[in-house]
Amino acid sequence: MKINVIIFAMFLILANGCKPNDPEPPVIEDKGVDLTVKFRPTFEGNNVIWLKEYITGSNDSVAFDKVKFLMSEFTLERNNGELVVLPEAYAFISLREGWDSVILKNVPKGDYKSIRFNVGIASAINHSDPAKWPLDHPLCPSLNDMHWGWSGGYIFNIIEGYYKDKGPIASFSFHIASDKNARLHSFIYDYKIE
Repeated sequence: MKINVIIFAMFLILANGCKPNDPEPPVIEDKGVDLTVKFRPTFEGNNVIWLKEYITGSNDSVAFDKVKFLMSEFTLERNNGELVVLPEAYAFISLREGWDSVILKNVPKGDYKSIRFNVGIASAINHSDPAKWPLDHPLCPSLNDMHWGWSGGYIFNIIEGYYKDKGPIASFSFHIASDKNARLHSFIYDYKIE
């Protein structure tokens, strides 16, 4: 019986001595940082002044009143060629109203050589119910006023203004829509996100 007690006592000592180490602190994943992409309207390299008359290369006069975009499918390219897709990133830009930036959330840190995005929306989103978006979402029609309810889709790009038509001033309006007119834009620029 004495041997059993000694073995039991040794077991307790070993069991207590072999406790697992204190739990490791939880690993906090780096969720990335916010990246602000800002757009600046220019004409021949100079900042646009709204409703100011500009002379084009073909000697026409033009003045801009409204420039708006809906953007999606933001993708960053790392220096090694790896693509970092930012899911569910959408932007509404209305330059005259000063809505000239998009904040891309949780961008992984690193060295990048380009950014690309679509001016336009993927077909499935373009033809889905626009009422599903909250009031502060870039795709909410109440916010962006860029949904053609009658044709069931978004306007991707709006450029409006005035021009002189042989003397009198006339208005112009370009509203670009339809899935086939979504356009990918890519900008090469070396930058480090820290």
